[in-house]
Amino acid sequence: MKSELIEKYNLLREKYPFKNKYYHLNSIRNFINSYDKINVSNDKIEAFELLQAYLDYATNNEIETNIQCRQAFYLYIQPIGILYKRNMKFIFLIQPSSIILITFIINIFILFFKNDVTYFLILNLIGLIIYILVKSFLKKDNVFCYNF
Repeated sequence: MKSELIEKYNLLREKYPFKNKYYHLNSIRNFINSYDKINVSNDKIEAFELLQAYLDYATNNEIETNIQCRQAFYLYIQPIGILYKRNMKFIFLIQPSSIILITFIINIFILFFKNDVTYFLILNLIGLIIYILVKSFLKKDNVFCYNF
């Protein structure tokens, strides 16, 4: 079963290298690499079917917008992530770009309501630390995570 998933994944990566942007391929790689660690047989079958369905979807369809990317995430990646979270304590990691955006928005509010630069610096330091931690988690192959 896992070999089928690996074969489809590798074919997708080789045949369509431009599909790296919107296709959640790093999350799929993490799911496939951890597939054997699912202990509940029903969950293993369901994970296989969802992974196979997503790989077929990604091979046969074009995802060109953020809206289509979100739809694919909520239809395939999130349910797979919930299965893996239940079986192996997988975690959802927010995208580093989202951390920057959230930090920026909070900074704007702080500057409007509190003119104290101390809060601004503390928030930026916290945002930077979270950003570095998330980036380091995403680069590790043995981390049980998925993201949007």
